[in-house]
Amino acid sequence: MKINSFADLNGKRVTVLKGSVQQNQFDQLMNGFGYSYIPVPVNTFEIALVLVKDKVADVAITNYFFGEKHYQAMKLIKLPLIFNPASLHYAVKKGTNATLLSTIDRYLKNWTNSTQSIYYQILKDYQQPINTKQESPQKDGWRNLILIVAFFALVSIILLRLCIKSQNKTIENSEEKLINEKKKLQKYIEKAPFGILVTNAKGEYIDANTMACTITGYTKKELTGMTIQNILALEAETSGTQHFSSVLQEGKARGDLPFITKTGEKRWWTVDAVKINQDTFIGFVIDITERKNAEDKLAALHNDMEKQISKKTKELQKRIQELEHFYTVTIERELRMEELRKEIELLKTKTNEKENQNPAS
Repeated sequence: MKINSFADLNGKRVTVLKGSVQQNQFDQLMNGFGYSYIPVPVNTFEIALVLVKDKVADVAITNYFFGEKHYQAMKLIKLPLIFNPASLHYAVKKGTNATLLSTIDRYLKNWTNSTQSIYYQILKDYQQPINTKQESPQKDGWRNLILIVAFFALVSIILLRLCIKSQNKTIENSEEKLINEKKKLQKYIEKAPFGILVTNAKGEYIDANTMACTITGYTKKELTGMTIQNILALEAETSGTQHFSSVLQEGKARGDLPFITKTGEKRWWTVDAVKINQDTFIGFVIDITERKNAEDKLAALHNDMEKQISKKTKELQKRIQELEHFYTVTIERELRMEELRKEIELLKTKTNEKENQNPAS
């Protein structure tokens, strides 16, 4: 029968090692393609080949080494179908036999780099038809061991290269994503509506965005050669130092500070600074000069109003004192006039009484 693909196994009797990885993988493979087959479970690979030889089954599934070694003796045909490849590695106890592993790696590297090496000679011999000439069991055993080791090495190297290639692709994708994210973040920073200044632990500017350059009047190149103290106004030297010290010690700080632009103009900004790591600090600055001037004008107006109110209060108090004095003087005069009137009335009364007492006179 002709069997060149898994589709040709549809409806065939297939011997497979009972409970093996091959059985599970083959079931998944056939089910995935929508094919069905008649399973013939066996306990050993040898029985699997015998059942096919005796025509009890159509196809036998074995591992690669067992099939290569025995299919010709059973007068069977090797099919061009392989599934469930596995990666085999040399393993030692963790932290031991480092010299042994490095020696194996060194020999494998040297052998695979030379087509005339024993490595390729073993593969070449292994690919030839099995010699029916009887050899000593010891020699045959050593040869098989060498073949197995060589095959494991070849498979390991191929899989390792595939793994490295896959990892390199993953790394490249990750690096590309990081680059794209960095570009995106840089764009956000450049387009931010507030100034962003980056300093080191010495207070030296190491980066700045476009708005920070617009606020200060300096270019990014000029700013990266300056320190915080070069920007702040003289009267802000102490408060600026305290502000930066708070960022160093507490990780953040906020404050309003005066600064000097490149043209020498004194302006004000609000600085919100945060600590990124031991040597990187970011300050978010907003020019508040207009607001500060408005606040100063309002404060000056308020102070002037206080002075005017104080002046008017004093004048009013003086006027009240004058009125109180006038009131006091007026009341006293009225009281004296009242007393005089009473005295006059009293005198009139007394005069009238005397006249009444002496009518002849």
